[in-house]
Amino acid sequence: MMPPAASRAILLFLLVGSSAGAAHAGPFGFTRSRASAAHPLVLLAPRPTPDATLRIQFGAGSHQDGNLPGLTRLAQHAMIRANAQADFRAFMLDAYAAGASLEIETGMHDSALTLTAPGASFESLAGRLLRMCLAPRIEARDFEHARGRMLEDGLFSNPGGLASVLTGYVFLASGHDFDPLGDEASIQQISLAQVNRHIAAHLSPANSLVAVAGSFSARRVLALVNQHHGGGRATPQPAPMTFSGNYRVEGPYEIYMLAYPLELETTEQIAATHILGAMLQERVQRKFRHLGIAYSTDVRPIHHLWIDFIMVFLPVYRESGSSIEQVVQEQIDRLREPAAREDFLRNQAYLLHRLASDERDSLELALGLARSRGTPGWYGRELVDEIRKATFERFVTTTGGWLNPRSRVQVSFSPKISN
Repeated sequence: MMPPAASRAILLFLLVGSSAGAAHAGPFGFTRSRASAAHPLVLLAPRPTPDATLRIQFGAGSHQDGNLPGLTRLAQHAMIRANAQADFRAFMLDAYAAGASLEIETGMHDSALTLTAPGASFESLAGRLLRMCLAPRIEARDFEHARGRMLEDGLFSNPGGLASVLTGYVFLASGHDFDPLGDEASIQQISLAQVNRHIAAHLSPANSLVAVAGSFSARRVLALVNQHHGGGRATPQPAPMTFSGNYRVEGPYEIYMLAYPLELETTEQIAATHILGAMLQERVQRKFRHLGIAYSTDVRPIHHLWIDFIMVFLPVYRESGSSIEQVVQEQIDRLREPAAREDFLRNQAYLLHRLASDERDSLELALGLARSRGTPGWYGRELVDEIRKATFERFVTTTGGWLNPRSRVQVSFSPKISN
């Protein structure tokens, strides 16, 4: 009989493979791994792409800041700018020389750092970033520098920042605090000891998800991730939700956002959500361009720990005289009319094409994996199969009661907010 240790080693090899071109991955394939409850949850999707992306996502955000708004965001900056595990300046010089990018994102219940780098330099940079984030040793001498850079930063500079902002206001409508950046006065009061305690309690390996996609060795990267363990995993408690609210917020741009709640239990429903989002984006963008209100739109499904919703994002010209809510609702009402069949078929084909294209884009692939949180049906072959076999009749039946105007959150950003 084969020894248990040898059996585990062979099983691990079969699961993770030995190279970036591991046959196990295939189109829309990925592996899920967790060495122990103290280790990160790891999602790996090796692909023959020119680069690779690492996303380190913690199950903690501004909601865990308590009475210290901005604590999670400051801890993220301290991890990379005041960390004895790696010289941040040297890291960024090497990243710049390689043509790599690094982004920080802070949401309400999640926070993340995302690295994209050419395949040849990815594993070296990824290993350094993993040490910085999963085994940090924050130094007092650089802590004030990290605080200063955090105060200069803003949510609007992040690729996922706007979605994080909307998520925050969704929960604010139910009485949850939301202030990912805090203000200068509160940030100045946060001590190094408080940051270290927050990291130990909330930004630990056990409370993290690591998604990696693109050109890398799954075997080597898994070994790099599994060097780090410790801390406890947060057990999120479902929050009571009253999904409604209308907010005006000061921001650098004119932006309008809407969110509609969904109760998604099956992969068929998730697939219908993606198709609905694509159809609505096409219709809203065409209509708003015609009216001269907005020239780009983003409509996407958001998968959250407690709730799923459709987000509509519009950079708007607010002096157009048109009612944004009314125009959006008119387009929603037409999604399930018989005349929308051609729209359905066109966007179904578009989605399948886009998902296939994402297979060649390490950043989109890693973000898709992380957004799925490893939940079955939100990413992978099962979702693609459901989109492919969907029919217009089933779509109309599945989505019949969705996007109710009486249950939505509206957020308007403007450089000038009148009282």
